[in-house]
Amino acid sequence: QREGVQFLFDCCMGLRDFDGAGCILADDMGLGKTLQSIAIMWTLTRHGFDGSPAVRHAIVVCPVSLVTNWESELCKKWIKEERLRAAGIDVIAVAEASKDEVRKMVRRFTLSRSAILILSYETFRLHQRLFDKGNQCGLLICDEAHRLKNKETQTAVALTALATRRRILLSGTPIQNDLHEFYSMVHLANPGLLGSERDFHREYQSPILRGREPDATEKDVACGAAKSSQLGLIVNQFILRRTNQLLSKHLPPKIVSVVCCSMTSLQLAMYRQFLNSKVARQALNGGKQSMVLESINSLRKLVNHPMLVVSNGQAAKGFEDCIDMLPAEETGGASSSRRGNRPGRTPFRAEYSGKMSVLVQLLRHVRATTNDRVVLVSNYTQTLDLFERMCAAEGWASCKLDGSCSIKKRTKMVDDINDRHSSLFAFLLSSKAGGCGLNLVGANRLVLFDPDWNPSNDKQAA
Repeated sequence: QREGVQFLFDCCMGLRDFDGAGCILADDMGLGKTLQSIAIMWTLTRHGFDGSPAVRHAIVVCPVSLVTNWESELCKKWIKEERLRAAGIDVIAVAEASKDEVRKMVRRFTLSRSAILILSYETFRLHQRLFDKGNQCGLLICDEAHRLKNKETQTAVALTALATRRRILLSGTPIQNDLHEFYSMVHLANPGLLGSERDFHREYQSPILRGREPDATEKDVACGAAKSSQLGLIVNQFILRRTNQLLSKHLPPKIVSVVCCSMTSLQLAMYRQFLNSKVARQALNGGKQSMVLESINSLRKLVNHPMLVVSNGQAAKGFEDCIDMLPAEETGGASSSRRGNRPGRTPFRAEYSGKMSVLVQLLRHVRATTNDRVVLVSNYTQTLDLFERMCAAEGWASCKLDGSCSIKKRTKMVDDINDRHSSLFAFLLSSKAGGCGLNLVGANRLVLFDPDWNPSNDKQAA
């Protein structure tokens, strides 16, 4: 982390061999990018080369779910409010605020002698004009910056236009093997350093990609390798990436188990019924791509639990003939209504799903034999709802973080799971609800219940 802070300082103060003052800190998740960023912010707002502050105003832009997390890390964990106040640095976090409140906060930021503004990407994009006047930002930090890999988006355009050269992009998710996306990130960190997009395409992208083609000649391969090496020499001046292999000697060994669970007879019967349906035949015979993806998603839900494709008397496309396979109390059908059962109030049935049966047995064993806590991750909020019912049925204290949670509620949940005196046993997390950047250090077991299309999402959750 000391090396990282030195790297950030050298880049922002123009001490490295490239024409710019921006950089990309691409350390793997868990290596403390937030702490390194806070250290460089504190340094630059306190000292420059001549003893006076190098930066008066800093802006941190991040996903909306991380605004309060950044404020907490800055004001409570590392620097502390008292030290910030004594240094005359005003910290302003724009979490859930109306348009008028945002304007007042930005105005307070610009009029302060020295201030740090923390806001979401969406808020910055919507209020871009408030930052158009003069040098209102000496340092820009973009957290989870891989979301800016398309330089044409309104957010990326607005951030590129911000009047500051000192830019720090943070991303623990490696940029995928796409030179166009790579150019977008470099352009945001150091606008114009690699020339225009056309220049970059001609100078680097075309020869590098040509050298990778199966029919590339020896000359093409050599030229591509030379251009790749030349590009590396330039960008390695302002890109730093370390992997969490560095932590291996400091932490207990991580044990990863891939558990393959057989489907139950009910799931198999429903799966076969779907394969014989009209929807499956259409999908296999050149149906629309949306239909194919919808079918795959439905089958993924079935593998999680049959209740996810048939509920409240309604079935997903292709599963219409499967309603009668489930007990009426599970489908919310007419017979269920006559018995007075309400949908969502039925007993939880783990035995209908192979994966869910294994999960329940695993958690019972963990609960009975250890003091461990567990994070359960799924792509589907419906699956999280089932987890919630499972925990209620077993008497386990749990909390659920999905897209419907307010920022305040998220923060409380994270504090609860990290509090060793809390009674929480299970933290139910949606992999698509902005769980990135949240440090759930209070739990030491993780269950990825269903894999994501993009493995980097699973890695981020882990």
